[in-house]
Amino acid sequence: VWATRHRLHALIASGTPADCVAFLSDEHGSENYPDLLGRITNHFINAERIDALRVLFSTDALFANHEQFAHYLSEIVGLTLRQLPPERLQALMPVFELAHFRATVLYFFIDYDHLGGYYGQILRHLRPLNDAEALFHACILGYADYLRGNELPMVPLRTPEELRSYFPVLSGRYVGTLLLGGSHSAAYLRRSYVRQLCLWHPPDLVCFEIVPALILIRDFETLHWLYDLYYEDLYDKNDWPSSQITNIFLIGEAFLYLSEGNRKRAQVVHDLIELKRTSLAYVNYVRLFHGLLSLELFAAGGAPRDAAMDRIAAGVEATGFTRFWDLARRGRAINGS
Repeated sequence: VWATRHRLHALIASGTPADCVAFLSDEHGSENYPDLLGRITNHFINAERIDALRVLFSTDALFANHEQFAHYLSEIVGLTLRQLPPERLQALMPVFELAHFRATVLYFFIDYDHLGGYYGQILRHLRPLNDAEALFHACILGYADYLRGNELPMVPLRTPEELRSYFPVLSGRYVGTLLLGGSHSAAYLRRSYVRQLCLWHPPDLVCFEIVPALILIRDFETLHWLYDLYYEDLYDKNDWPSSQITNIFLIGEAFLYLSEGNRKRAQVVHDLIELKRTSLAYVNYVRLFHGLLSLELFAAGGAPRDAAMDRIAAGVEATGFTRFWDLARRGRAINGS
């Protein structure tokens, strides 16, 4: 590990961008590759080397099979981006416009904490390069507006066949958007979209954005349907990138048991949730759902409920997602507190 890092540091200090590309090409596919690519990307960002970043992110060979490492690369670089002042981010827009930077950083580190800040601003400035990107922008920016308490904007109509060629999470995000918008019945979406998409794509990726939508609109009938058909598929993976997916599904499962009056089983599932394993891009977003779950679970009263309200308030302050606060207060009133 250290030998390759030392070589990389030497190239950063005295080599050219072409030298760095040659080194990274040799390391492509190695276990250290996302760390090496992330380190050099962050260095050039901090050094304001737009020219070098253009060379890196215009070299197709460096991003072959990017699905295997983009989860790690995007977090390494995303943590740097979220700390930059607006003028530095503006100077980086030519880099953000590059297809490989979008595909391996911006669209893997979906920074929910900053949908109303730098991340949302970047997306609003980018011109989508294709239909899939246009749909992603419409869905994620519309969802950000919705979570901040506004109406959900309309999204362009896509058939299940069109969604088949898109990334699985995006296809599920679209269905989640339709559920939140209420323009189609849940029964129709289950039959015409979810069943088809889960035949074509891994159900855990399709359902990652559907389950939160079902929790928000409290559609426990559809939630029961999903877990009944795809339960084992939802929990099929056990690696770092899947941790936030697993947490979302556990939260949904616990909500499902609460809706059925099975508080004991909901508590067991609640205790399995490991928020510390959630990606930093999602951590406050997932904590807000976890806070709603805790609030309902401890509705009988006492300190746990108050602690859950405090966590929700902190999450809303961090993200601006006031809809969660409205849901929490509404639930509190329903529970007679």
